[in-house]
Amino acid sequence: MPPGSETEERIKAYWGREAEESGFENEEEWDRWSEDAIPRFINPTSDTPVPLVEYVSWLDPGPLIGLLRGSYRDFDRVKKRIAPCLCFFAYFILSKEIYLAQAYKKLDEWDFILLGFKKKPNYELLREFVYERIGRNRFKEFFDQIVVQLRIEHQTAGLSFGKRTAQDATDLPSLKRDPEAEYNDYYKEHGYKADVTIDLDQETLPLDYRFMGINEDEGKNLIPSLDHLNSMDIKPVEHKVDGSYATFENIAWSEIHNIHLVYRVQDNWVEKPYIDEAALKKAYQRYHARDDFRVNATPGFMLRYLLEKEEYELVGNFYRNQIMALDGKALELHDESYKERGSKMEGFYGTVKCHTVLGRRPPKRGKESMRFVLDMAMLALVFAALIRVQNGIFENLGNVSNFG
Repeated sequence: MPPGSETEERIKAYWGREAEESGFENEEEWDRWSEDAIPRFINPTSDTPVPLVEYVSWLDPGPLIGLLRGSYRDFDRVKKRIAPCLCFFAYFILSKEIYLAQAYKKLDEWDFILLGFKKKPNYELLREFVYERIGRNRFKEFFDQIVVQLRIEHQTAGLSFGKRTAQDATDLPSLKRDPEAEYNDYYKEHGYKADVTIDLDQETLPLDYRFMGINEDEGKNLIPSLDHLNSMDIKPVEHKVDGSYATFENIAWSEIHNIHLVYRVQDNWVEKPYIDEAALKKAYQRYHARDDFRVNATPGFMLRYLLEKEEYELVGNFYRNQIMALDGKALELHDESYKERGSKMEGFYGTVKCHTVLGRRPPKRGKESMRFVLDMAMLALVFAALIRVQNGIFENLGNVSNFG
């Protein structure tokens, strides 16, 4: 957090008010007290847990305020009052409470002052802010904006972000007698699914997520998710997935877009005839009458062109055969690289289901209720990350397990 920032001044003002309650007689006495008593940002760990309200007080909500411009008729006049409400929103999301009222009841007046309020606001003001000014259907929009800000903070610090990613889905069991939940024979339960793309170089940091029916094909999410990351100027160079994502179309699209797809060769795959440059040219020549046909095209151009013509099997096979042909040390290194996906994704979902609302009972039946819980869980991880990077911490960003 830069010295003199609004967040730092807010925290100093809070402790200044507490000092007044202590009755210091002169400025020197205040200076001596404040040097030791006004806290500096502490990154929560198992050895040094931090009360959640103190952690959230270090949030700079500035990058999120603009998202609410359309929610207020007189936005420019009231935008300064939005900042503490966003801090409370972050507290609610990180509190592991599904119900807003429960999070509100946990805070006393001094807690609200620490978040930037002049006094404890009434509950209705905060309920309106969260559920009407923001709205449940916009939680994903706030998630995306935070991820963009994380990228900006990393780039400003000269660090890479989102270069190595992985994607996988997990089950979300529904409440009993949920009329919208389907039964899945693999999971042996009724429910839904979450499909999440994570940063492999961070602890528990999602970059994108999709809510799905439990019987939907998660493989269809790969291109939309990677395309969405690109729209946020996040450009993975390596993406690790299991066999359900390794379709010809996904392999072709990823490799053509300079994203190396890492996957395990499935036992039931049959190696197709090898696609060499001659075979590419033969397939490409079928389009010689098209206006966009280019004479003496390079192999790279031909592959991209054939992908655009939806020749998914041909282009995907060109790249898949290269993986299927690996042997010896090369195959060993590939398999070792692939294993990272399993350990990181399992660790991610284990943490999320243990330390966020995703592990709690949904508030009611239905897919919108489950989607709301997923939105809250993913927001919690990126809010925790944003507070860290804003205060100079770039490791274990999504850790949400050490709040006192």
